[in-house]
Amino acid sequence: FNSSNGSFSQLVNLIHLDLSSNNFSGVMDLEMFSRLEYLEHLDLSHNSLLVTSTGTATLPPRLHHLGLSSFKMKKFPRISKDVEFFLHLDLSDNQIEGEIPHWILLVNRSPISVLFPKTYLNLSYNGLTGGLEQLPWNDIQILDLQSNMLNGSLPNLFCKSRSLEILNLSQNNLSGVLPICYPNSISLS
Repeated sequence: FNSSNGSFSQLVNLIHLDLSSNNFSGVMDLEMFSRLEYLEHLDLSHNSLLVTSTGTATLPPRLHHLGLSSFKMKKFPRISKDVEFFLHLDLSDNQIEGEIPHWILLVNRSPISVLFPKTYLNLSYNGLTGGLEQLPWNDIQILDLQSNMLNGSLPNLFCKSRSLEILNLSQNNLSGVLPICYPNSISLS
């Protein structure tokens, strides 16, 4: 895979790009997608690509599906401050370290999210640290944070989650007392 000619950046009306689960290899700079203002779906997961981000460009503001799983990323991608919501965000099985960034709160904050109630956030198999307080507990349906280095306890906000159905926090450094939730206050399955 050779992205040096910037061919994707010339497809200015591109809405959906899924190149996942192929045998692409090489280096890819995410900056090539920054000018694609209509891009809503980008999935490059499960390839042998090494991602870089040489500039200060951000991923497009209409993006609501981002799949960069198994992508050898070392840090979170830059997301446009104008992004309204994410329905699907998969950055699992990378080499990302540090705390979960505040833009994760964007997972589902738009009024349009009522039309798309299922949201998916997978940050598993990374080196993430810090606590769980900043997560969008009220707006997420599937949350996978397994195999990180997260610490602290499960916040009481967890009990007020109105849409969370699947939660995986295994293989972290969590501690403390589990919150006591009233029956029927959460919808975990």
